[in-house]
Amino acid sequence: MQIFIDTADIGEIRDAAAMGVIDGVTGNPSLVAKAGRPLEDVLVDVCEVVDGPMSTEVNATDYAGMLEEAPFLGKMHQNIVVRHPLHAALIGAQVATIPHVVMKHPLTDIGLERFLADAKKIPTG
Repeated sequence: MQIFIDTADIGEIRDAAAMGVIDGVTGNPSLVAKAGRPLEDVLVDVCEVVDGPMSTEVNATDYAGMLEEAPFLGKMHQNIVVRHPLHAALIGAQVATIPHVVMKHPLTDIGLERFLADAKKIPTG
């Protein structure tokens, strides 16, 4: 089994990496907003600390925006894995995975709204 730490706090990532227990990092706009740093800075720092996948998400909610943003993020480092929101399936993705529990979770209805609000809180470099 692989273990991915779910945070954008570089201190927590360094601690976990020093323990030798993480294989990668996953983050989202909420976590990056809590870190209070520009997304690009967070991604670069994480890739310098962890030699494994750094999973991040596009903030765009439209097809054109996703097509523009995803390559920009992906080219920052070879370990960056760009995730698209579930509704990417509506714009042509052939496969989307989601845990069953999420489909019936009460936060699913407000998730996109929170996602976008948190994305706006991320400082720009």
